[in-house]
Amino acid sequence: FRDQRFLAHKAKDAIVDQFREKFGVRPNVDTQKPDLRVLIRVVKSSVSVAIDTSGESLSHRGYRQKSVMAPLREHMAAGLLRMTGWKPEMPLVDPMCGSGTFLIEAALWATGRSPAAKRSDFGFMHLKGFQREVWDKVRQEGTRARSRPLALYGFDRSAEAIRAAKGNAERAGVLDLIRFRVGDIRDLKRPAGPKGILIVNPPYGERVGEKENLIGLYSEFATILKREFPDWNAWVLSGNEALSEALHLKAERRIRVYNGTLECRFLNYPIR
Repeated sequence: FRDQRFLAHKAKDAIVDQFREKFGVRPNVDTQKPDLRVLIRVVKSSVSVAIDTSGESLSHRGYRQKSVMAPLREHMAAGLLRMTGWKPEMPLVDPMCGSGTFLIEAALWATGRSPAAKRSDFGFMHLKGFQREVWDKVRQEGTRARSRPLALYGFDRSAEAIRAAKGNAERAGVLDLIRFRVGDIRDLKRPAGPKGILIVNPPYGERVGEKENLIGLYSEFATILKREFPDWNAWVLSGNEALSEALHLKAERRIRVYNGTLECRFLNYPIR
């Protein structure tokens, strides 16, 4: 198969022909938002057929309606957070929090909330055997939160980003658990605890001429880390090796990850 459209067309014909033979009616399909997606994967002579029970990507939690430029996907933020070894009893700081995804995912996880509880539509809801009353019960359990004190702090120099982060956190039901504040990274102070986790997804300098301007910022950031966060663990998602080198810090761990299609490194810097 040299064109996936041919495969899709043949599969569609096979499905609708079965409906016509059984019911005498050819089904109509919304090509933009179908009730169910049929997934076909061909590898050499092996073909697998499956029904997508998720629907829209599970990374779409439903709480993030306001975003900033180059936001981190929710499931990516949740996965990176777990890599850091952060525990709910530890302070967590994001000094360039953008739309607040790292901190919102941390609050959801720490309080036992289901990250997808705000979603209103899944693929499995369109299956013939779907039972609404069972789903409503599961959803209620997923929104029942444990009460616990958390030290979650988000800073961003953009007031618009902080407004977006607060709005997203409110929709996720965790605004009261996170302290958001407008602040430049150059003015960053340790907000809590002798030890904790700092996690950040800084700009990568993808635009022409931007990388040169960011080198100084990365260098200043490293100075602030050493001055304000001794004994903390810093984790930096880097999409630009030259900018990472500008930190002049030795990474204890370098984990290869992909932010969308961009190959990145998730770098761990124990601050001593």
